[in-house]
Amino acid sequence: MAVFLVTGCAIPVPRTLQPEAAIIVRTASGEPVPGATVKLTTTVHPTQPNESHEGITDAAGKASFPAIMRWGKQTPFLMHGWDYYSWSWCVAKPGYEDFVSSASSASDFETHPVVTLKPGHSYGCPELSSETTRSS
Repeated sequence: MAVFLVTGCAIPVPRTLQPEAAIIVRTASGEPVPGATVKLTTTVHPTQPNESHEGITDAAGKASFPAIMRWGKQTPFLMHGWDYYSWSWCVAKPGYEDFVSSASSASDFETHPVVTLKPGHSYGCPELSSETTRSS
């Protein structure tokens, strides 16, 4: 019975849905890129749909995103009982090639990158079928 209680019950735990993050977008010559669309996407493995937050770079080429914490439930010792989070960036602006980066784990995600956009065609950041919200 004690084994069932340990393995069969969900445990509430605080989770970082989105870390505090900011990205600086520059041209190849180092100039800021204002007005670029930036998406910070959270992927929860293996069970949840992706969630994306969108921002626009300011005059300095910077877009910032606040940390978002939520309570989640974990069921240790069961298959798929623990969620793993990872995050990815997408930056798009007409006249420039899109920038996309993703990390396979939370520890690999760069929360304050400086990225360089190259001149070219933008296809835009992909739309997600789940929630997308705007951030300033």
